[in-house]
Amino acid sequence: MAFIYMEEFNDAVIPTDWFGSGGEASVRTWFIGKVWTHMMQYAFQRKQKWVPYGRHSHDEKWAFSCDDIQAISDYLGDKKYFFGDAATTIDCTLFAHLAQFLYIPLEFPQKSYMNSNCPTLVAYVGRFKEQYWKDWENITHDK
Repeated sequence: MAFIYMEEFNDAVIPTDWFGSGGEASVRTWFIGKVWTHMMQYAFQRKQKWVPYGRHSHDEKWAFSCDDIQAISDYLGDKKYFFGDAATTIDCTLFAHLAQFLYIPLEFPQKSYMNSNCPTLVAYVGRFKEQYWKDWENITHDK
């Protein structure tokens, strides 16, 4: 028996012999098209309630993100880079994530939080950009 993986259903596998022969419409195709789709949507929504992160409001999720940014800022402290005076892989990773908040021309809660509460973190991102991305303006602007 062959199976078809249907991407819109979360890990749903449906046997191909449910479709009938020759492509004619059958009760099985109606069931898959109507009932199965609604069942999977309902199951997905119920699953989200069991995921701890899925139960929080958007404001709570933004606050979690700001708490994480504050923790990074606290750990960084007065150090030049995350683990001392030389940049490491973690510094590259942090720069990639934090630069998105600071340099994308959209207003994020994290951007305003970093600017108002984490000046050392903003300086850290700027310092990394100046040292390793001297051509930042040329690369990031359209020509």
